[in-house]
Amino acid sequence: MTFLVCSVLAVEFSLPVCGRDPAEAELADTVVFVVDVGGQHDPELLNFDPHQFTFDHTFICPLSLVFQYLGV
Repeated sequence: MTFLVCSVLAVEFSLPVCGRDPAEAELADTVVFVVDVGGQHDPELLNFDPHQFTFDHTFICPLSLVFQYLGV
């Protein structure tokens, strides 16, 4: 799913994609999408890591989280 999210962001929105763990500055940057890594889910900061939800939360993939944020 991470590949699909990165593909959508790169192709549809012309955003650069980098595959690595984010730096603290990137997690706090409201212009950098951090998807499926980073240890936090905070859409206002463009951080979409579903691993932060509790086990009783309905599973949602990173692609769906980003699409919800974008209103798709």
